[in-house]
Formats: sequence, structure tokens, C-alpha cells
Amino acid sequence: MHHPRPPRRPAPKKHHAHQLPRAPVPPHPLIAPHAARSRQRPRRDVLRAVRGRQRFVRIPRLPGGGVRGEALDEGELGGLFVENPDGVGVFGGAGGGRGGGGEDQAQGGVAEGAGQGEEEGEDEAWGEAGSVKSDNYAFGTAMERLIAVCLSHRDHFSEGHMRQVFGYEAYHWGIMITPEASQGQDCDIFDATDATEIDPVTFRMRNPTMDWWFRDQKDVDPALSAKLIGRIIIGRVPDEVSRDEVWHVFKNVPLPVRNRDPQQSCVTWAVNAILALQALGWVRKFEIDQFKDWALSYADMRMKQRPGSSEDEVTHYAVEN
Repeated sequence: MHHPRPPRRPAPKKHHAHQLPRAPVPPHPLIAPHAARSRQRPRRDVLRAVRGRQRFVRIPRLPGGGVRGEALDEGELGGLFVENPDGVGVFGGAGGGRGGGGEDQAQGGVAEGAGQGEEEGEDEAWGEAGSVKSDNYAFGTAMERLIAVCLSHRDHFSEGHMRQVFGYEAYHWGIMITPEASQGQDCDIFDATDATEIDPVTFRMRNPTMDWWFRDQKDVDPALSAKLIGRIIIGRVPDEVSRDEVWHVFKNVPLPVRNRDPQQSCVTWAVNAILALQALGWVRKFEIDQFKDWALSYADMRMKQRPGSSEDEVTHYAVEN
């Protein structure tokens, strides 16, 4: 005899995580409640995206109308340039871009007329971190810049019999612009070199003919240089001189010429750079040959103190009146 089956009870519904009711989110302490906002979300300064060398930063407005700025990177940019709806650009993060920044206000000063921001329904100002060039080597703060002759060793050419053969050329000479109190990547080095190297992209040799060319190295940390053995302070850059103007001074120094008698080298370029700086009044007048002999003796002394010695790494050249 056929008996009908009893009706099945419906299975209880399973709620997925995204279907569960959401708990209300407390408002962010830095952002005043907005009357038109239907749902509040917590906010914080974050690095939203990295696209090549462009860094996009979300910077919420404070109740008083200002913005909060922080330096989020630790290398190339000394501050973050943002745009806010008030049409004022702010440089955030003084101190060389090494993680510093303002707590309740943007540090480093204000640049006027820096475009217009947009509200995106959340009362936030979005800014693009551009390549801000500072003219005073301190990323928005005034700091005294010193001029130094920097000496680097040339491996076996700087030691033993080869040192006696090459004389001044046993060391590589250049000019460094450095803050009075260097704190990392805040020095610029200018020199002439005939170096050749392999291009990491094309794997082709650069400068195969080994011609002399002008080299400028920006934002160098002297402590990370394995070949730098000493610096000799000889002058100061005036406060009103920009970074670009300093670059043009060294760019216009003539390069060494091959097959000349006497032979020209990086020492020739450094001497011509010193003469150009003396003509501008940035370096006091002194006798060049006497300075070269003194610098050579200083380099020899530094070589004897190696490796890892920081004693007398920076010295001042006393000009006799």
C-alpha cells in the first residue's frame, strides 16, 4: 500500500558574512560629522596608490578648515604637495622627508595659489605628490650650505708605489655641496669623470670612448659611499642662490681635455671649479698649488686611518692671510 511522504520542512537560511547586519561605525576623531552624510566611515591618512613615481595621498580636512599633512615616504620626496578645496597648496613633512610631518598642521610652510581641490562626497582633499624641487637643500627649511672638496680613493692607484706614480691623480677629486649638519641624503656632488659602465636596460656600454663628461649626483648620503675618504670645507653658498644656479656654475666649468701637456684630469676640473667659486666670492682666495699639496697630505692621512675610520672625515681648510 502506497503511503504519501510527509512534506519536508524548509531548511533554515544560511546567512553569509556579507549578508549579516553591519554594526554602526564610529566617526573619525579628526572629521566633524556631516549633516548630509547618510553613513559615516572611519578615515585616516593612507597611501592610496603608487603609480610609477607619483604618490597619491588622502588628506582629510580638519574641523577648522585646515588639512593634516604627513610625509609618508622616506627617500626621494622631502614633502608632499597637496591641493585642498581652499585653493592653497601645502608642503607637508619637514626634515628631509624621513618620516617626519605635522601632527595637527602641515609642516614646512604654505605655497599660495596651487590650484583647486575637489570634494568627492566625503569632505576630503586629494592631492598628488609631485616632484617638488627645493632651492635650499633642506626640503622647505633654510639651512646653511657648505662647499667642500671631496676626495675618494681609487683602489690600488691610491696605495703604495702607484700612489707615488700618480700623485694628485691617485685620488678622485670632486666638489660637494653639503648642509652644515648632514642628516642623510642631503648632499650634492659634482665632478668630471671618464668612467664607462654597462647600461642596465640596454646592456650596452656607456661612454665607450672614455671621454670626459660632467657628472652631478643629487641627494647623496656621504655615509653610504664606500670610496669617499674625506671632505675639505673651503666655502659657503649664499642663501639667495638657488639649487639650479649652483648646478649651472659647475656645469659651465670646462671639462678636461685629453692628450694635453700637462695631462688633465678630474683634479684639473676641481681646480677650475674652485677658481670659478673664488671669482663668485663663495670661496676665499688662496694659493691653489699649496692647497693641492695640503689636500694630498690629508688624503694620505685618511687612507692610513681606514677602514671604517670617521676621525677627521670633515675638515676645514684654514686660509692664511
